[in-house]
Amino acid sequence: MSDYAEALKEFKKVVEIRPNNSEAHCLLGESYRMNNDEVNALKEFKKAIQLNRDNCLAHAYLAECYRKNHNYSAA
Repeated sequence: MSDYAEALKEFKKVVEIRPNNSEAHCLLGESYRMNNDEVNALKEFKKAIQLNRDNCLAHAYLAECYRKNHNYSAA
């Protein structure tokens, strides 16, 4: 199992325990992104921002997903 797959597994547990934690959703999203699951990554980054609009890292990761998919207007 890759480190990213292991991280994904662990951050899923964290989000189950702390569903209102913006940072946990952000890191789960980054784990999804690093496992090439853009759909779930976007979902988690948006959830992180919903929970804390000041989560700069979630905004940056979300913009990177949009950029990677050539969705420049959303970025």
